[in-house]
Amino acid sequence: MISRTNVWFSLACFGILSVLLGAAANGQEPGSVRLHPLDLKDVKVGGEVGRRINLTLNEYILAVDVDKVFLDPIRKKAAGGLRGGGAGGYLGFGKFIDATVQLAAHTRDKRVIAFKNRLVSETLKTQLDDGYVGMMQPAARIRKYWDLHEMVYIIHALVTDYRLFDNRAALRGAAKAADYIMAKRPPGGHPRSTGKLNLERALLGVSAATGERKYQDYVLKEIDFRKWAAAPRGHAYTFMNLCLAQLDFHETEPSPRLLVSSHNVIDFLTRHDGLLIHGSCSRHESFHSNQDGTGDAAEACATAYLIKLLNRLLQIEGKALYGDMMERAIYNALFAAQSPDGKQTRYFTAVTGKRKYFKERWPHLPPHTYCCRNNFRRAIADLPGLICYRTSDDGLLINLYTASSTTVKLKGATVKLRQETDYPTSGKVVIHLAPDKPVDFALRLRIPRWCAKARVSVN
Repeated sequence: MISRTNVWFSLACFGILSVLLGAAANGQEPGSVRLHPLDLKDVKVGGEVGRRINLTLNEYILAVDVDKVFLDPIRKKAAGGLRGGGAGGYLGFGKFIDATVQLAAHTRDKRVIAFKNRLVSETLKTQLDDGYVGMMQPAARIRKYWDLHEMVYIIHALVTDYRLFDNRAALRGAAKAADYIMAKRPPGGHPRSTGKLNLERALLGVSAATGERKYQDYVLKEIDFRKWAAAPRGHAYTFMNLCLAQLDFHETEPSPRLLVSSHNVIDFLTRHDGLLIHGSCSRHESFHSNQDGTGDAAEACATAYLIKLLNRLLQIEGKALYGDMMERAIYNALFAAQSPDGKQTRYFTAVTGKRKYFKERWPHLPPHTYCCRNNFRRAIADLPGLICYRTSDDGLLINLYTASSTTVKLKGATVKLRQETDYPTSGKVVIHLAPDKPVDFALRLRIPRWCAKARVSVN
């Protein structure tokens, strides 16, 4: 029975980049516990993780001139016809909105919420009566790959705003846009060509939010997830995005078959040399297994989606391995993609060699636009939800060690949990537990696989 407890937790650190060793020592059997995310507003983050969140929010989101970069092209419907310029119909605006919505929910900062509200409301103002939202002229709408990519991520972001802020106008806009896609998009398509678009996850999100099965039925007609099981190959972000769509579907219709492709990714990364030493994957954006970490290694989108995939698998199966891999990718690949001042990111994050940021490598792309920049923002916005989870037996599991605090209701008690640590500088973590009344619950701690010896003491 816990009334007030301090847990002193010491990890024998050999460095974040150490090779994965042995089995996790947290006493969990695979699948023995299901994890559920905490409310983002109840999580406060400090330490290096909190510093990166604040740096990204202030220097890489709030500092952006969103009218010039994103809204004006959509208002003007400025891009040309079917041959109009490379990624001419793509800005990455949906991803930008999605990151901002999540950080507004986390910080509850009035200025961030106002910024988020403006992004959403101004985007909805640009939506045409037929449901189209984007920057393309009529001849190119939907039929151009990047236009559809832009639109489905805007749908995804609007559903996120409804889910986190109960914005009914955002949900109506998302459903209207989804209806447009289903009516106008040419039928057919291979899973690997649509997974990168996020079409499946966007429409499954609309289906879950509205309760209307027509969106889910459309997805299943295009790609029947119940039959898709593949080994990792080709474009890494595309493949993992499709895995995530399967895991979304698993929430409503659980089936072991829906986990096969995701398990194949983990097996490839951990047993077949697919994981680079800094915890990410991909070369030229694609899965590879030669351990070449130079040049075009570790695309930022691949890093972001690997972290997202690990988070979902951790929630479903409760295996510490997923948290171990997540930790490595966050500290050594995600953070490494960001400039020290927080104002730039890299497309690729090689293990060695000179850093090249977007403006050096892709000078033709407008500042703040495109895929990797905005998936980086989304990955940073995910971090508050990866620290601690509620377990299916009404307990808590600490996944990431960083200065942080949260308040959660467990078994009729309100429990305040606070981590005091300079991790990963050292391996010392002090966990303060303060329930408002005595309560019995399990506190699980992820013991990293690189840790040869851990010591836990109470009070």
